[in-house]
Amino acid sequence: MMHYHNQNRFGHIRRVASVGVLACIAGSGQFVSAQCVMETAKLLASDGADADQFGSSVATDGTTVIVGAPFDDDIHTDAGAAYLYDVATGVEIAKLLPDDGYAGQNFGWTVEVSGSVALVSAWLDDLTTKTGAVYLFDTTTGLQLAKLHASDASYGDGFGRSLATDGTIAIIGTYYDSDNGPGSGSAYLFDITTGTQLAKLLPDDGAAYDYFGYAVGISGTTAVVGAYRDSDYGQHSGAAYVFDTTTGLQTAKITPADGAAYDYFGYAVGISGTTIVVGAPQDTPSGPDSGSAYLFDATTGGQIAKLLPLWGSEDDHFGHDVAISDNIALVGMSNYNTSPPGSAYLFDATTGSQIIEISPDTGIEGDDFGISVSITGTTILVGAATDDDSGHYSGSGYLFELRDLCPTLTVDPMPLIMEQSATFSVTNMMPNKATYLAYSVVGTGNTYIAPLNVTLGLDAPRQAGGSVTTDASGMAQWVLPIPATKPYQSVWLQACQRNFKSDLVTTYIVQ
Repeated sequence: MMHYHNQNRFGHIRRVASVGVLACIAGSGQFVSAQCVMETAKLLASDGADADQFGSSVATDGTTVIVGAPFDDDIHTDAGAAYLYDVATGVEIAKLLPDDGYAGQNFGWTVEVSGSVALVSAWLDDLTTKTGAVYLFDTTTGLQLAKLHASDASYGDGFGRSLATDGTIAIIGTYYDSDNGPGSGSAYLFDITTGTQLAKLLPDDGAAYDYFGYAVGISGTTAVVGAYRDSDYGQHSGAAYVFDTTTGLQTAKITPADGAAYDYFGYAVGISGTTIVVGAPQDTPSGPDSGSAYLFDATTGGQIAKLLPLWGSEDDHFGHDVAISDNIALVGMSNYNTSPPGSAYLFDATTGSQIIEISPDTGIEGDDFGISVSITGTTILVGAATDDDSGHYSGSGYLFELRDLCPTLTVDPMPLIMEQSATFSVTNMMPNKATYLAYSVVGTGNTYIAPLNVTLGLDAPRQAGGSVTTDASGMAQWVLPIPATKPYQSVWLQACQRNFKSDLVTTYIVQ
């Protein structure tokens, strides 16, 4: 039997378009064509503990996941750690620790993975100077390969505050470097196969406390660097800069058309091909600190679109983290003090249209889901740094898969006929998995099914028939008798598997 309990996991009614483990939204208005997001795994550290904040940073290359836990205490208090996972299975591969770790290093503050190389920053590295460092590891063995420092490192630079890779090139942000005044910032390019520093990037108009390098991104021969305290449009309005990585020269400075004081534009950045995404988490389109994000053309520096969630509200901090892969942009919304505790949104990067809002089925207030995000191809990774599954603020991460084909439930006949058999068929489910048919005569709702880790769109659901194993194409079918009941009794139906579910079908019963 399928056990259930009623529990609204989404809180405020603005979450009606968010379905957690599986989100399917058909194209109309501001939405693009139907796509689905399936939660494939919840990631927890095998040795997670209080205050580790596992999930503060996340990255994936589509095959391997890396998650930072900068306050892990294995080596010493807040020394930090990082963990590797297999995308296909969600299984932990290795725990990464630096050879020379020490208290307060915050190893795992930012993380990246590129093929067989994992990169982990410790922006407070060096016990006395706090200059910062980035460590390279072999993802197959978990062994440390190298430790990177800036060639001109100085006290408190914060080398490694941000980090991004593309192929064999890494860009590392050093937001408190002082070449253009205290806290003006810089960024460095490194070859991760040799550990060689290739260039130092500085903005043409750098100024004290701009925090250039607080966020970085790279794609091919183009790099983008955020400076969220730049003040071209008011105090801390923010900016981002585009560079040619082959020459180290600045090619553009980008600011939003509606930039304003304290927007923090440039707090987070990402780039894929010629499209740049920039977060402005303290923008005010839907109230104080509701946040926004923007798309820009890296070639021209022109603004493409402003991204906003359909149900934004104050203190959402939408744009706290951003990522982009091909034509899909991912924006994290870290609203720690509200319920539900954050979300992540997918957008079509060519049009700026919202695709789907993602929330976890098991998330609760205070998890900080959306504090960190990453996307490569169809693999989506979202951090929830203050989740409490392994202890207070131990943290977690969630893996999702973006799919073009949504599971579809069909019912024949429609309407159902009393005391006759009906056929219920579901397609595009996960193949070779136990599948259940749920129904409700009460109505729609949000009901979490703990054994399946899935939230159904039904109120007081019951199981219809037994479990059926899907075939290789992901199809399952039930042929069930329809009992005698009052005429025109409404019925709501949905098929589900562990971590997966179909669309909702509504019908009624006639004599």
